[in-house]
Amino acid sequence: MRPPFLSQALVWRALALLALLFALSYVSLALMRAFYPYDLEFTEDGLLMQALRGARGQAIYLPPNVEFVPHSYMPLYTYFGSLLFTLLPPSYAPLRLLSLAASGVAALIIFFVARRESQSRTLGFVSAGLFFAGYRLSGGWYDLARVDSLFIALVLAACAVAIYAHASRRGLLTAALLFALAFLTKQHGIFFAAAAAIYLALSVRAGMWWFILAFALLAALPIGWLNAMSDGWFTFYVFTIAYVNPVELSRALNALVVEIGLQMGGLMAAQLIALLAVVRRMSNDKRRITSSAVSRLPSSVAWLLFIAVALVVSVSGRASVGGASNNLMPAYALLCIAPALAWKYVTGVNPRWQRRATAIIMLALIAQFALGIYNPIRYLPSSSARASGDHFIARLAQINGEVLVLMHPYYALLAGKQPSAQVAALWYARWRGRDPLPPDFVQRIQRHAYAQIISDETIFDTEPALLELLNTYYIPSTTLSAADAPSTLNGSPMQPTTIYVPRTP
Repeated sequence: MRPPFLSQALVWRALALLALLFALSYVSLALMRAFYPYDLEFTEDGLLMQALRGARGQAIYLPPNVEFVPHSYMPLYTYFGSLLFTLLPPSYAPLRLLSLAASGVAALIIFFVARRESQSRTLGFVSAGLFFAGYRLSGGWYDLARVDSLFIALVLAACAVAIYAHASRRGLLTAALLFALAFLTKQHGIFFAAAAAIYLALSVRAGMWWFILAFALLAALPIGWLNAMSDGWFTFYVFTIAYVNPVELSRALNALVVEIGLQMGGLMAAQLIALLAVVRRMSNDKRRITSSAVSRLPSSVAWLLFIAVALVVSVSGRASVGGASNNLMPAYALLCIAPALAWKYVTGVNPRWQRRATAIIMLALIAQFALGIYNPIRYLPSSSARASGDHFIARLAQINGEVLVLMHPYYALLAGKQPSAQVAALWYARWRGRDPLPPDFVQRIQRHAYAQIISDETIFDTEPALLELLNTYYIPSTTLSAADAPSTLNGSPMQPTTIYVPRTP
């Protein structure tokens, strides 16, 4: 049905127009960024090299060494990237386009869910547009060569299937498969699967066991196989090292109060309306729930449960030292469904409450779009950045001998050199720099195996053990400017800054 109150039709049209503008802005920006040949965020570099190793049939989860160290992500995104690199030459474009496609799928699922819950195509479209309006609020990570957008799309799909198709065994098995794929993309998928199990236990009871057994099998078999093939290194990286960062209460409070409570204030207001309405409706429902009933809980309750899980996941991710703003994506994406849940309960109540609730929902939608306004140019690499990247790669190619680009091994590959492990991944694999450097890494530095070593001067390549090793066998020779090497745009800005050359006797 159409939203009531025809006098407010203009507001709905304006909201739909805003949704369209944010969607077009994101897609245009993502397409332009997809073909930028250099790092937009430093983890992209490591994940590209990880996918490339998979395409070449090389081991990924292996002891820390000078050649390669994996990032602590689950394997599905790497697997998809490896498939792409068997067909296409290595570059960021295929991986970023994969993330762009995944974010588009996530928006379509939000549209489908919001339309179904609210019975309003307009509100479904607005909710999907709200997802694109979260680009800046989530740090501009939607389109990066990272696991995040694929994870969000799989979580949304899994939740939707679990809620709307759980009456059949096929639906339960499909939900289990999608939750397993989400878990194999990012570890946090296990929490959404647990929430689904709770919902199914209250809805279909016996059918819940089909879901649990299928999920356990689909999740455990790949993990067991990868762990056996890597002599235990797989679980070391994805379960031990992945959670090595300390947690700070101040970061958790900032994420909850500022980044979610304020910057997602419009969506949180809709969430509160939906929560109060669901509680009120359920408290007034005196019908006795029998053991033979199917779908005992309304879909709104399930979505509120999944939104709560997403909030916990996002806050805990941001609370971890080093947890970047991409951790906010689960909370924001799931909250985009909240306006539809709130609208679902606006109809059917007394007119006075209906008018007030409708006005609040509209104001919340307008406020959230306003909070999401951003300047696309801020996230678009400039022509000078591309030129500095081209200059830097040409400079590396002219060096007589191998180079070690500590934070950007892909740059060495672009210059026709042998890539090495990314020092950031190596730092984490060494328990945040507490363990010794790998012997083969130390030996290469001692033998002057590199004609030049290029440092970004970050915490990863200036940690004490590495810095002492560099200063013993190499000396700084050149400082690079912004015109000499490209800087990343997302997350903490990083740029090749200092060139080390071998120290002569």
